[in-house]
Amino acid sequence: FISVSAVILKNKKALLVKRNREPNKNTWMFPGGFVEYGEHPLETLKKEIIEETRLQMAKSSLLEMVQTIDDPRAPGNLIFFYLVETLGGTVKTDKNENSDIAWFDVAKPPEIGWRSHRKIMELIKNKIHVS
Repeated sequence: FISVSAVILKNKKALLVKRNREPNKNTWMFPGGFVEYGEHPLETLKKEIIEETRLQMAKSSLLEMVQTIDDPRAPGNLIFFYLVETLGGTVKTDKNENSDIAWFDVAKPPEIGWRSHRKIMELIKNKIHVS
């Protein structure tokens, strides 16, 4: 399996969504989802950003690729984390997938359920020199 996640930053804050289903229900994560058969990861990224944040992707660059070990739905899943710039707008999440959406200070993130997403938050924190 392959999935993508969008790392959207603004003023040393990261945009996260709160899962409303298992696994890791009621924890936070970067917006994203599984790549469907025949779909390019960047197509999935654009689609997931719209579905989960209502924002439009302006540009993206690959930040990191991580293999998961803690997702029972897809053990060994590869996640492509992209640093994403958006066109702006008002954020709103798909309530079928997530219970909330919010900006969080990278230095003080909420409870992030996925180990891979916690790793990326640490990476971001170190890259933007947040103390």
